[in-house]
Amino acid sequence: MGFYHPRSLVKDAQRRGVRFHPIDVQESDWLCRVEGDGAIRLGLMYVNACERKRTGDGRIDRTRTLVPPLLCPKCGSDDGSMIEIVRDTRAARTYFCNTCAHEWTVQLRPVGRFASIEQVVQRTGLRRDELATLADIGALNAFTNERRSALWQVEPP
Repeated sequence: MGFYHPRSLVKDAQRRGVRFHPIDVQESDWLCRVEGDGAIRLGLMYVNACERKRTGDGRIDRTRTLVPPLLCPKCGSDDGSMIEIVRDTRAARTYFCNTCAHEWTVQLRPVGRFASIEQVVQRTGLRRDELATLADIGALNAFTNERRSALWQVEPP
């Protein structure tokens, strides 16, 4: 929906009963995703300060979705149309092979990537202005009790 501003799309969806979880550096990925409770977790790609895409070890992930397995571990079927996702939670994703009726689970990476704001800086290389934007929108609230406190922590001494 290219020419609509994301804020307009979110507000329209909220009027229609869709629930959203806010952007949070501990929980959000690069892309938006549907949480286990049915609400949509907004992605970091919608933060203007994070427009520089991050990659590499310990940095902000672009996505948390896994590529579906190419092979069923039981029968070796490589037909992607025969493998479906049965359950998808934060901790694991369960697949089912329609060829041999085998079900298996793949563990996903844990949520809660950083222990402190300092660790966010060390592992992502975000600049002070980018951190201030994240603090301003409440994306650093996992480390403090409120947005204002996070703003104080990212400002220079």
